[in-house]
Amino acid sequence: MVEFPSDKVLVWDGDLAYLPRVPAVVDRFFNHVTPMAFADQHAEALLPQGATPGVANPLNHGDDRRLHNTLGGVLGRDY
Repeated sequence: MVEFPSDKVLVWDGDLAYLPRVPAVVDRFFNHVTPMAFADQHAEALLPQGATPGVANPLNHGDDRRLHNTLGGVLGRDY
């Protein structure tokens, strides 16, 4: 069960291959609004850099990227 479905991102477009030019990378994400689908079934285009900061995940070699490793996991909030 997801604790905050309207704040929890399930999938997002990390490639943005449809853009005519590759955007700059900021904080390990493209600096461009990105389509995202949330657990409550709504979708938005948001900047990934605006998501809640990630936490180091020992199961992913300490990866702490936003959206990938949210504090609290499914009980946490991405936005």
